[in-house]
Amino acid sequence: MVSSSSSYDAIRNVNELPSSSANSTFDYHVKGVLLMAFATAFAQLGAFFECFFGIRGPNGKWPEAWWSFCFVAVAIVQFFNYLQTTPAKITIRDNSTISFFNYYGKCLYGGETELSVYEAFAIKSSSCWGVGLVLIRTDEHMANMKEQHKCCAGCIGKEYCLALRDIAKFRTDFGLDDDGGVPKTEGV
Repeated sequence: MVSSSSSYDAIRNVNELPSSSANSTFDYHVKGVLLMAFATAFAQLGAFFECFFGIRGPNGKWPEAWWSFCFVAVAIVQFFNYLQTTPAKITIRDNSTISFFNYYGKCLYGGETELSVYEAFAIKSSSCWGVGLVLIRTDEHMANMKEQHKCCAGCIGKEYCLALRDIAKFRTDFGLDDDGGVPKTEGV
């Protein structure tokens, strides 16, 4: 049972997915991946410009901060690292597995994951990215992840949120649309 204080626009338990999607493969793209990769890189470039052009040496000698070029290298690394480690596409197969793929098409998180590690799919409105998909993890999956990732255990949440470009298609494919889907829910 999903027990969260968040409000969802629609929610459906994973074990109650529509049979019409049972023998199908669905691909959905995550929006903003390339934009966020650029934003991450430009954040590092801001530090470069501030240090390189803002730091003067003795007697106003300029440029003294040649070492600030390390921020340019970090910006390049951050850009490609973001594209390599962030999901850009998800694939759901036969109502039984989900796969996450990076910008280059490489499968993330060790390959296909059984949908049974999630309690439910939910649709949630956000002020930042608009309407997005929320994968609600089971307590058992949460405990397993926290055991595997001890140093990052505090960062692992019950909800895994993704802003899909084709959220309307997802809603229709999995019975979360406004017409025949599951009604709005306040803390299911």
